[in-house]
Amino acid sequence: ILTALALSISSGVPLPAAVLAINIALLAIGLVLSIALARDRVPLRFAHPISAVIWLLAPSTTLASYLATHQATLVLPLIIGVATAALAVAEAVLGGMFSSRLMQEVRVTISF
Repeated sequence: ILTALALSISSGVPLPAAVLAINIALLAIGLVLSIALARDRVPLRFAHPISAVIWLLAPSTTLASYLATHQATLVLPLIIGVATAALAVAEAVLGGMFSSRLMQEVRVTISF
């Protein structure tokens, strides 16, 4: 998020005040969640879903910027960010985007 904020203006993507506020708020949420995970303040059963939420913050800020500015240059980073969801461990949280039936089919396909 910090890198995106630093490179936004120089890459030709405007940074409206609303987008800056969203980025700062999501950065603060990410920091709080990361620190809570690092200090073992979160029950272990919530560690993977919270990690998925932390991952989701970066594509969320990119999507907020895209919706506010309609800059085509933000589409590729957004697609790359969403494509990395396949690397996430907590499939139950990210699986909410898909039907549970699809997730079962993916597991069956991968096991072959």
